Amino acid sequence: MTYSRSPKGIGPMRAFLSASRFFILVAVIASTVSAIALTIYGALAVGSDIAEIFRTIDFRSIHKKEVEKYALDFIALIDLFLLSTVLYIVGLGLYELFIDPDMPVHGWLRITSLDDLKDKLAGVVIVLIAVDFLGDFVESEGEIGILWLGLGGGAIILALAVGLNWLPRHAGKGGTSNDSAATSSDEPPGH
Repeated sequence: MTYSRSPKGIGPMRAFLSASRFFILVAVIASTVSAIALTIYGALAVGSDIAEIFRTIDFRSIHKKEVEKYALDFIALIDLFLLSTVLYIVGLGLYELFIDPDMPVHGWLRITSLDDLKDKLAGVVIVLIAVDFLGDFVESEGEIGILWLGLGGGAIILALAVGLNWLPRHAGKGGTSNDSAATSSDEPPGH
């Protein structure tokens, strides 16, 4: 059985569905503003911690506990900056996918499919898990619980790696589902 398209009513529905993609701007704006807010908060917290270090520490007799406290504070701030990076990548990726696929960005931030967005997010999430675990490890005092936490984080990282490398992929704009060759513009700075 074949279905014929009736031109009646398709125009308005098509126009509505085409315009509805702009509703994603709510998520784009919320993600981007959240990323900016977290980055500013993190920068202020770094400044506050640095000021506190110079205000309170007696540099003639630095104690290991003081160093560990500030190390943990800075690790937590790295975690915060990574979270703001995730929010930024989500906002940028959604904007590229739904609003302006030709937006000028670095090659390694180019997102042409949901798979690209998932790849970028998974990479940052893996680092986020590792940094979070590092903070917990430094804070732990040899309890067995840290082992279970590390195994759980490792299982999540392994699942992400397996999913990214062996699950079927969808073709992006102008690409194929098996695009695995990276060009120099696909690499982050410094690679």
